[in-house]
Amino acid sequence: MVGFYPLQGDFMRRLGMVWRIARKECLELFRDGRLVCVGALMAVLIVAAVVTNDQHARADTTARAAARERQQQLWLNQPDQNPHGAAHDGLFAIKPVRPLAAVDRGIETFTGTVIPMQAHSAQHAAYRPAADRTSLVRFGELTAAMLLQLLAPLLIIVAGFDMVARERERGTLHQLLAAGVSLPALLLGKALALGAVVGLVALLAALIGLGVIVLGDQVTFVDTALRAALLVGAYGLYLTGFVAATLAVSSVAKTSRAALGFLLVYWMLGVVVVPRAAADAAAWLAPAPTIGEFSTAVDADLRNGLDGHNPYGEREEAFRRQVLADYGVESVEQLPVNFDALLLQADEEYAAVVYERRMREVWNAHERQAFLHLAVFPVAPIVAVRTVSMTTAGTDLAQHRHFADAAEAYRQAFVGALNHDMATRSRSGDWNYRANRDLWASIAPFTYVAPSWRDSAARARGAWMALAGWCVFVIAAGALAVRRQIVV
Repeated sequence: MVGFYPLQGDFMRRLGMVWRIARKECLELFRDGRLVCVGALMAVLIVAAVVTNDQHARADTTARAAARERQQQLWLNQPDQNPHGAAHDGLFAIKPVRPLAAVDRGIETFTGTVIPMQAHSAQHAAYRPAADRTSLVRFGELTAAMLLQLLAPLLIIVAGFDMVARERERGTLHQLLAAGVSLPALLLGKALALGAVVGLVALLAALIGLGVIVLGDQVTFVDTALRAALLVGAYGLYLTGFVAATLAVSSVAKTSRAALGFLLVYWMLGVVVVPRAAADAAAWLAPAPTIGEFSTAVDADLRNGLDGHNPYGEREEAFRRQVLADYGVESVEQLPVNFDALLLQADEEYAAVVYERRMREVWNAHERQAFLHLAVFPVAPIVAVRTVSMTTAGTDLAQHRHFADAAEAYRQAFVGALNHDMATRSRSGDWNYRANRDLWASIAPFTYVAPSWRDSAARARGAWMALAGWCVFVIAAGALAVRRQIVV
């Protein structure tokens, strides 16, 4: 215990040194009017983007809720008709708007919002928001996520590129070190100042916008609040990495101009060029079938069988023999049920297997593309934070797949219930049978329960590890480089 108090005093002295350096740097940064103006403008843009997108999301939520209610009324009030005819008319699965889509729209603009649920085949989502917009939407939308991913690192670079380099140019760096200011204290103080003035401007603005969303979401308040906290943590890691990289380059560069040039090139490559090139390369290395190729493959499987040697006619005849054997009769006319409805249901079940198999190939291709795209995170950390952000906000491809799978499961149950009613309440060849409102009302409307924040966090585990690993690597590599070169 004797040596504890000297250690405690040394720690407090170093802590005070860090505080004084951070306060001095903060004052210098605030004296730079250009930085204050740019930071304030960015904060305003983030808040405006969140509030505007939140208003649009609420309007979409209201419109989709009204569409679901209208659809249910039309379904219940339809005239008496054959159940299979009702199955052809079908229903629609309308995708709900995720609360945090106001922060990060992810792929929502490019995926459909409505999935038709009809007999005989599953359908792709239709009515993509991007279809109603100009081609400029491919360059991105003004969202808080876009601002934090693209512009916040640039603001950090502009604010901190000369923090250490100018000390070297002025000749004050050696003086500070000779006066007893330790290298870790110097860098930590400058990092705290840079993070406080630049990083916190963006994060606090994001928190204001997130508060608007979370406080206005009364249905999934807890889930949305936890997702928002994860978003803050993810962008905190992302911006911390850029703070560390900026200070490291500023420390080892000979001049401020050299530091700025290197950091701008890194920003251009890591944030703009490499992610786009990686996405194109991933699509080339792991191509996904087009809609035309997918439809052709499904039609071929339905005609020829999954193995290519079980055509539709043979499957129908085998099913007929099996049904007659099960009921112990010799002809379809002797069946106590409607064989046509049983055959329709058998075709539905076979088509569901075909569709699931072909869709699994599509999803697997997209997952391989995402894995290959994420592999460039050491050079382009934006791909990691973008993946975490979309997954946490519930606007990624996996979320869309979850909705599509839920809609397909409902479609199969919905069509199965109609075929069952026709099979048990009519006889073979009787297409004049009519069901009424009692049957329509017995089918519960489609409801969708999105994955919880835990499921989303688990799905983004790889991206979280990549983001955290990049941040730790930048800090460690920067510290090593600085220790070797700063006194040169």
